[in-house]
Amino acid sequence: MLHPQAAITGEYCAAYISIAKARSFTPHLVKRLENFSNSDDWETFVAVVEDEIVGFIGVVKGIAYNIEGYYSQIMALAVSEKTRHHGIGSALVKRAEEWSLSYGITDIAVNSSMRRLDAHAFYEDLGYTKKSFSFKKTIGDAICKCEPNRK
Repeated sequence: MLHPQAAITGEYCAAYISIAKARSFTPHLVKRLENFSNSDDWETFVAVVEDEIVGFIGVVKGIAYNIEGYYSQIMALAVSEKTRHHGIGSALVKRAEEWSLSYGITDIAVNSSMRRLDAHAFYEDLGYTKKSFSFKKTIGDAICKCEPNRK
């Protein structure tokens, strides 16, 4: 059941950025949050209880070689420990799905660490199915400048 005072909104993204700045998050993190906020392809929704942000979800729309049209990807989901198991995570996922549908997007994906079995069960309870493994390789130690070095 959703926490009775929880509000799920995209309007608090600016507040989330302000919190990140006030808590001395790294400049790179603050810049990423600002980039998300300024992009039409990204949306951040937050859960607010009694004027406190207790959770957030980040979702992006994109294109892929193997999907006709667009798809959405949940890039981040977090709910504070003290408000877990009150439906906030589910409500945030539902809001991301609604956002996706508003663009005519009917496929939504999420990656989850192999060790996070509780997260797997959470997504499966919401109707998500395990599809594949995800692989990662770090190929450098520089911060991405988002501009390719083309010669």
